[in-house]
Amino acid sequence: MPDNSAHQRGSTSRNDSRLLRLGALALLLFGISMAAVFLIQRIGANELFVRVEDGRFALGDRPFPFVGANNYYLLYEPPEMTEDVFRAAAAANLTVMRFWGFLNGPPVNGVSIQPTLGSFDEGSLERLDRVIVLARRHGIRLVICLANNWEHFGGREWYAAAAGSKDPDDFYRLDACRSAYRAMLKTVVGRTNTINEIPYAADPTILGWELMNEPSCPSDPTGETLTNWIAEMGAALKALAPHQLLAAGGEGFFNSPSPQTENPDWTRDGSQGADWDRIASLPCVDYTTCHLYPEHWGKPNDWGEAWIRDHLLKASTLGKPMVLQEYGIRDRSSRNAIYETWWAILEASPTSGSLVWILTGNRPDGTPYPDFDGFDLKPADSTMPFLKEHARRMSQRSRSR
Repeated sequence: MPDNSAHQRGSTSRNDSRLLRLGALALLLFGISMAAVFLIQRIGANELFVRVEDGRFALGDRPFPFVGANNYYLLYEPPEMTEDVFRAAAAANLTVMRFWGFLNGPPVNGVSIQPTLGSFDEGSLERLDRVIVLARRHGIRLVICLANNWEHFGGREWYAAAAGSKDPDDFYRLDACRSAYRAMLKTVVGRTNTINEIPYAADPTILGWELMNEPSCPSDPTGETLTNWIAEMGAALKALAPHQLLAAGGEGFFNSPSPQTENPDWTRDGSQGADWDRIASLPCVDYTTCHLYPEHWGKPNDWGEAWIRDHLLKASTLGKPMVLQEYGIRDRSSRNAIYETWWAILEASPTSGSLVWILTGNRPDGTPYPDFDGFDLKPADSTMPFLKEHARRMSQRSRSR
């Protein structure tokens, strides 16, 4: 009889090795599944992402028309100030907060997300982690804005200057700026929260992302440059966070000049380098936006009614919601009545949301945060009961399927 002991030993060894590999794979899969279960438990089994369905915002099996506010300082002021704002928002039945999730260049209160082009500061990113955790604590969903059209807090002018250009519009054109913006997307949107260990892209607290606050490109009145940039960066962001919504962040300016050359309407003539219709039609854009500041724009207050209706109508033809994402009236004697008129238009539409500019609170010493631009709202402001009632009326629509 031939000696098969060596063959048997080799066969046994291979079988043992195969079993060990299968066991290791089973343990790995078990670990992944348990991590997923743990993550779901951490997030909340009944908590879902806000989505767009049939042209309107939805949460679970119900509509989610929302009322909220804006604030720009949550990232760099002390956490107690951030919590003070969220507390005020929750008390007014506001469900969404849009805020600046960017800060580039020189630090503010020691915070700079991107101190130099393409480099990122972990300590500042941890401040962003904290904002998200505090929002969750107060039941507030977030729209996180990722860049600024204006110079404040390191806008596109800062990007262009860091890349060696004096033209802010080169932000959209220079490879260095585009690469840095993409690196920012990967760093911020692709981040995992160091406090609750939830990846940003897996956290339903984040309703959505905004590519830029009020993007424009006046050097290209065709709107081509800005539209192409939004298409490119929007696709990149959606690849990182496919379950969260995306908005371009525009003020709502059209590119449809009137045949009349005398006294053209600058909000519609393409002079801002933005083309609302083309941007809103992009597949990566989940919902549309407009801003409204009649006093600041040199328009009569009743002009704003047609502005809102135009955007609602155009958005509905695209099958997308429309959010009045910033609005403000400085004249406090007429503010409440004007807001009520605008809100009534929004409340009559099933596809809308509204975010007032700007909700602030108190400093740690109890003194109120300064009203720098004249649009400030604080909990004791006379507008707040009206805003709370607007939020109540909008929330009633979520009770009907």
